[in-house]
Amino acid sequence: MNLLRNMTIKYKLLSIVMLACLSGLLLAGSAFIGWNQNMLRNRMIKNLSTRAQMVAESCKASLAFQDNKDAAKILEALHVDNSIVFGGIYDDNDELFAAYYRNDNIVKKLPANFKHAFDFSGGLLSVSCAVVLDNQRIGTICLQSDLSSIKKSLQHSVRTITLVIILSLMAVFLLSTRLQSIISAPLLSLAKLAKVVSEKKDYSARAVKQSNDEVGSLIDAFNEMLRQIQQRDSELIEAKAGLEIKVQERTAEISRTNEKLKNEIAERQKAEEDMKRLNCELENSMSKLEEANQEMKNFVYIASHDLREPLRKITAFGSILEKSLGDKLNGDDAENLRFMVDGAMRMSKMIEGLLIYSRVSSKTQPPQLVDLNEIVTQLQQLELAVVLQEKQAVIEIPRPLPSVEADPVQIRQLLQNLIANGIKYQPKNRTPKIVITCKPSSDGMIRVEVNDNGIGIKAEYLSSIFVMFKRLHTRTEYEGTGIGLSVCKKIVERHGGKIGVESQPDVGSTFWFTVPEVKNAVAISQQKL
Repeated sequence: MNLLRNMTIKYKLLSIVMLACLSGLLLAGSAFIGWNQNMLRNRMIKNLSTRAQMVAESCKASLAFQDNKDAAKILEALHVDNSIVFGGIYDDNDELFAAYYRNDNIVKKLPANFKHAFDFSGGLLSVSCAVVLDNQRIGTICLQSDLSSIKKSLQHSVRTITLVIILSLMAVFLLSTRLQSIISAPLLSLAKLAKVVSEKKDYSARAVKQSNDEVGSLIDAFNEMLRQIQQRDSELIEAKAGLEIKVQERTAEISRTNEKLKNEIAERQKAEEDMKRLNCELENSMSKLEEANQEMKNFVYIASHDLREPLRKITAFGSILEKSLGDKLNGDDAENLRFMVDGAMRMSKMIEGLLIYSRVSSKTQPPQLVDLNEIVTQLQQLELAVVLQEKQAVIEIPRPLPSVEADPVQIRQLLQNLIANGIKYQPKNRTPKIVITCKPSSDGMIRVEVNDNGIGIKAEYLSSIFVMFKRLHTRTEYEGTGIGLSVCKKIVERHGGKIGVESQPDVGSTFWFTVPEVKNAVAISQQKL
């Protein structure tokens, strides 16, 4: 390729044409030789198979009467075909019955593949044919022929194609030598003109167009380029005269721009100082806000804790009064007493919910390896044992739940609230059924789903059920404080996850949440120990 690149365009055209013609002739010659050889092989197979079938028909009697001399005479007729080197008749036990060899001097080695229909191996073509009498094979005919005819045909074809290629290349060379000037002459003329323009800087010279083909388009483009260069050269000379004035104007403009930049830099520095001051004020505000939030949490926790003792006394003494007075109170007094005890108990439950919500934010443990199966089992045996027995509720875990990396106390509270809600919000005369499943989440966390067969939630309330003190039913329908789901949301957010619900009224609800999956179970287990 490097040699071709350094040639003149004349010899490049000649070389390309000669190489293209040579490649085409070689490809056509190779295809012809391949086709001719394949045709000769098929014809040889057909002829030898026909001769084998004729021998098979002639030797049926010899095989039937076991007359190997007669069979040998039949095979002697093969000497009329000089290409057949071996002919053999085998009995039904595949033993050689009679044989013919073209030359007694050749090695009399029986073919190992005489039972194949045909086979090219060892420079020979082997063809076999079964001898059938009364639909029963009584023997096999095997003929072998050399490939001298194919080889002679191949040599003849190669010589012929070589001669054709030589003559064709000579004709192509003569034609290309005369015709290449149609392309090379305009290009050589253009190259000479380009050299003159480059040396003398004479942009007024023009090339002569001789045709309307691509070379003609190239000459037009070259002439147009010379025209544009000549025009630009004139414009540069004219522009040079006024360049000093423009430089002075540009210098004055740059000076003014520099002054503006100085003013902008000063303003930006002042803005940065103001930004720093505002950031400091914002940090102070954030610090004060965090202190206020912490004080609020402490206040809620302390206030709720201190309110529990008076409410416990009200509930206890109210229950004692209700039992001791018995029938001594009239209907209104007894009802008022029950209202007092019931109100104190509801207030106690609400305070307990507020304490739990406060603990979620204030009292946390380092992440540990938490087995969700063990958590559910403990809830069934302890916290939810009574309500499960009363409601005859069923908790199903189709597949074992995984272990997660979380605060065990908060995860226990989370599952207890979701399962308890699924058992509580049920229509009458329906056995509660809770199904807990788990699957990977798209954000690389674990998604836990708690499905129930309860009353469900209307679509317009799905976005507000996690709000503090939000209730969808009256206390006469279903007990509750409206804090449980708020606690669940707070717990999940503390673990960096999400919580949501999918529901269909009168069918059931599926509460789901995501928690971090276990990334290094060994390290967490050692930390737990």
